[in-house]
Amino acid sequence: MIWIARLGMLSALEMAACRLMATSEHSAVLLTSGDNFSTPLVDRWRASKLFLLGDAGAAAVVSRRGGFARVLSVGSVSTPSMEALHRGGEPMFPPGPTVGRTLNLEERREFWRREWARGVPPPMGNFGDTVVAAARKSLAEAGLDMADISRVCHIGFSRLPLQASFLDPLDIDEKRGIWEFTRRTGHLGAADTVAGPSRWSRTGRRRSAICVGSRKPSPTWCRAPTRALTTLNWHSTWWASTRPCGRSSCLTRWRR
Repeated sequence: MIWIARLGMLSALEMAACRLMATSEHSAVLLTSGDNFSTPLVDRWRASKLFLLGDAGAAAVVSRRGGFARVLSVGSVSTPSMEALHRGGEPMFPPGPTVGRTLNLEERREFWRREWARGVPPPMGNFGDTVVAAARKSLAEAGLDMADISRVCHIGFSRLPLQASFLDPLDIDEKRGIWEFTRRTGHLGAADTVAGPSRWSRTGRRRSAICVGSRKPSPTWCRAPTRALTTLNWHSTWWASTRPCGRSSCLTRWRR
């Protein structure tokens, strides 16, 4: 079992694939992730203008045996020089939650506005360039290009940030993404990368290629092109989510 957060589901997918190729001791790896933002240190509504936070848990099995999709490649691109952009003026140690600091990305953005006003520029870079680099890398390894991709499963950003940092750089519109799904759930943390493909698979499309993407604040972007082989096995994949509206908890287990 591999547990890791944020970008971790795709990182864990890569680790699981390498493990399965390296040894025949086990035939499958279980990937799990979960986030609950209902804590005093997190305001799911105001932590960032980029997204609303939703609580979710997700699990997926990677196996040598057949499934509803085949993983063709996993690729990531990191821009360490931009790490401080989302950290703002906070020290790296001790960790913020241990000293009562809240998760507030807007405060960190304001820190750089003040720094720039007094002549200290923030880390410079283009998120879109990192998105495109990660997509090109993973698609090339899979022997595909964007024209082959029928659907891009992205993270649950708000509409304008999603377009600016994800869809526009890839030159795709909302119809090739999963906005119709993520606009109702918000950002589910690392569960985005399982919830999106699982939801998309309910359409019953076969023999089509999808690209799953996620990011973390470094910024690091990761892509995993997969090819759907058949309809989803409803008994093998599930995810649970509390929608950002906070009105109800919705446990979804898909069955035939």
